[in-house]
Amino acid sequence: MSLSRIIAIVLPLPNQISHARLTASIDNALEPPRNKEAVNRSNSIGMQIARVLWTLVCVKKTAQNQLNGTMKINRLKTEDLLINAVLFLVLVLPVSALSSDPIQPHKSILDAARNHAKNNATGYSVPPVVTANRLDSRLRLSKCSQPLETFSPPAGRKLGRVTVGVRCSGSKPWSLYVPVMVSLVTDVIVAADNLARGTVLSSSDLMLKKKDIARLRGHFFKQPAEAVGMVLKRSLQQGQVLHSQHTVTQKTVKKGSKVIILARSSKIEVRMPGKALSSGATGERIKVRNIHSKKEVEATVISPGVVRVAL
Repeated sequence: MSLSRIIAIVLPLPNQISHARLTASIDNALEPPRNKEAVNRSNSIGMQIARVLWTLVCVKKTAQNQLNGTMKINRLKTEDLLINAVLFLVLVLPVSALSSDPIQPHKSILDAARNHAKNNATGYSVPPVVTANRLDSRLRLSKCSQPLETFSPPAGRKLGRVTVGVRCSGSKPWSLYVPVMVSLVTDVIVAADNLARGTVLSSSDLMLKKKDIARLRGHFFKQPAEAVGMVLKRSLQQGQVLHSQHTVTQKTVKKGSKVIILARSSKIEVRMPGKALSSGATGERIKVRNIHSKKEVEATVISPGVVRVAL
């Protein structure tokens, strides 16, 4: 039995009100829209509310006039007013009350999105923390006849604000994107005190502090040993995260300085005086000139003033 028929039967109406007209009016109101214009009209709940509010005002005015004997409402007017009121009650009923189809629980959708984001953020020393906001209460999707599927959009991120796709491939398929937040709190290097530009970093200048690296941009340091010996390119405030763009490698050999050219094998070691033709930090390769032979070679900086060449 249709909802309109049930309402028409159980609703006490005056004898002059046509149950048939009421039933037809409700069925027309609940009929699915057939085109874009009809969709727009059916979505205009605000217009329906305004219409009913005006109807209630008219009913009150009519009742007062009847009591005063100044006006007699005709049969058609009474029928229209009551039908409008019934239509309003039908329109504001929850969608689930108008449909017998089971609804997919929002919790199952959010759980699927959270699990996908958590499994996608692997390879870190600590587990990620995934949070997702509640879905719009007006969202009502048919219950999926199969397990929900999840996917990541192309070039999707693993940390921070992430979008996870959730879809149903069952008999009534649907798909939507769920925004989640993936946090990863771990130790990073920060300034132990206010540090001036040009400071050669030592272990006492640095400390570990827990930060959500999902909110950090660029390369940052995780161990003090990675930054010790580097030179600050800009000043840092106490507690500020140390990024690679804040530092420059200290040059242990400067262009034009005198160096010792070391040539070593398993059986022999030779030391020769030379001159650096470029600056370099420990581990970098620079050009040097042998002062005696005037020959230019490439050498690796191994310590301040010492470079090594291969035999």
